[in-house]
Amino acid sequence: MKRRGSNVARRGTTLVEVIVGIVLMTFIFIFLTAELIQSAQTENFASNHAQSIQAANELLSVMREDNNFWSGPDWGAPSGVKDDCGNPYPAYTDTITAPTWHNLCTTNFPELSGPGVNAQFMWNAQLQGVDPNEAHLTIWVRTDEGGRNDIYEVNATRMKGAPAPSFTAIFPSPSVSFTATPTPCPTNCKSPGPSPSPKKSPSPTPTPSKTPKPSPTPTGVFE
Repeated sequence: MKRRGSNVARRGTTLVEVIVGIVLMTFIFIFLTAELIQSAQTENFASNHAQSIQAANELLSVMREDNNFWSGPDWGAPSGVKDDCGNPYPAYTDTITAPTWHNLCTTNFPELSGPGVNAQFMWNAQLQGVDPNEAHLTIWVRTDEGGRNDIYEVNATRMKGAPAPSFTAIFPSPSVSFTATPTPCPTNCKSPGPSPSPKKSPSPTPTPSKTPKPSPTPTGVFE
């Protein structure tokens, strides 16, 4: 009886350990899955934000290049320019306090044209203070993907009569060499004669070497 009871207790302990292990593995799997989902959502959010910046810059170029921009002081009429989807742009009268979002043409922005992504924009133009020749431009671009909203805002100015930016490269002109013109000779001046040729100096005569003196002849009686 004791041996049978010990076997049952051992089996019960093993079953509890298996259940605890399964629960721990489940929690670890759920945690890793949540981290992967959060990482993917963060990457998508950053990609959408980068595309929103590009879209805002494109809309800003439309406002700056609009030939009918200064046709009215309140910009109540549409600008008359169409986007890449063939839709006319609205007037520059949107406000963030009473938003009226417009659908953004996402032809040039593939990240914003995916399923579940909603991209919209607004823009506004107002005179800068009391200066009738300077306008303040504001653009908002909003993206919504899975309930995650992101609004990017850009501000700029436009001057009336300001020259359009030129993107043509300007190279320096080639350098021109100038030849010095001789000063004209006054009246009754003599033409300069030829310069005398230099005289050749004679080469120095070498000094003769001295003759060595003869050694004295020995004198005396030798055996």
